Amino acid sequence: MKGPLQKLQAILERESLAPSGSRLILCVSGGLDSIALLHLFHQLSRRYHWQLDVLHFHHGIRIESDEEADFVRELAHRLVLEFHLRETKAFQVGTSSFQEKARDWRRTEALKLREEIGADFIATAHHADDQLETWLLKWLRGAHLSGLQGMSSADPPFIRPLLDLSKDELKNFLQEEGFEWREDASNQDSKYLRNRVRNELLPLLRELSRDGIESRIRDLDAQSRLLEKDLELRYENWSTGAETDSGLLISGIESEPEFLKREILVRFITAKTGIALSYQQLEKIIALINDSQSQWSFHLEGNWIILRKEGKLFCEKKMDC
Repeated sequence: MKGPLQKLQAILERESLAPSGSRLILCVSGGLDSIALLHLFHQLSRRYHWQLDVLHFHHGIRIESDEEADFVRELAHRLVLEFHLRETKAFQVGTSSFQEKARDWRRTEALKLREEIGADFIATAHHADDQLETWLLKWLRGAHLSGLQGMSSADPPFIRPLLDLSKDELKNFLQEEGFEWREDASNQDSKYLRNRVRNELLPLLRELSRDGIESRIRDLDAQSRLLEKDLELRYENWSTGAETDSGLLISGIESEPEFLKREILVRFITAKTGIALSYQQLEKIIALINDSQSQWSFHLEGNWIILRKEGKLFCEKKMDC
């Protein structure tokens, strides 16, 4: 059985994630996952002639944050790696959409650092368990079948090289090597949906599926990706001959296959309005399109309206009086 180091090498070479000679930013929080990422990459760095930089984010919301930053800084210096700290005081615990806003901030800061130092890639420590959580969260929140997928190993310049490794594998690696890490108590806070999926839903699904939930989700994920590719090709073929302008969608959409019809609508409405349609909204619009009525309107949030006039679809924003 391959160990974590061998598994990491296999995915790096299979996906060409971090070519030899690359300069890599490793996002290291101090937790189990990111410390495993740091040590695995450090052990392989001589083989691949990488230049590694360590980036730590200080959100300024937990009393342990200072100690965690010091821990990562000292570890980076011990490994003779450049350490970079990014701090903010913009967040407050328990505020709406905190996790999403924090992710956006981390992404922005990582991209800034990449530009500053001329790095090639930014590596994060998302692993196989995170992949399952991401898929289940999409399912819980509602997603089109073609979008019911986990994370990709590459989203340039970001890479996720640990997606083939489970948390248990990473933990065993650190314990066998005698490496320390820090535990983030907020990972147990049930007010965050992802934590409830991780700590409550996934253990139950593993029990009920007799430890088969991973393979079930991988199979569905693979099918979703195939459907997405097929719809992408069909949409490209359709769009080359589509009648469009700044506000017009197309005439004759009624004759398109049902899956493609929905793909066209989602792309058009999202591009024009920035609104992510729910499946219920999409189905209501589809029902109107399939109806024989010659004219109708459908209201979306933000004063946006979808109109059908003279057999054509328009997207307009109603101005406030």
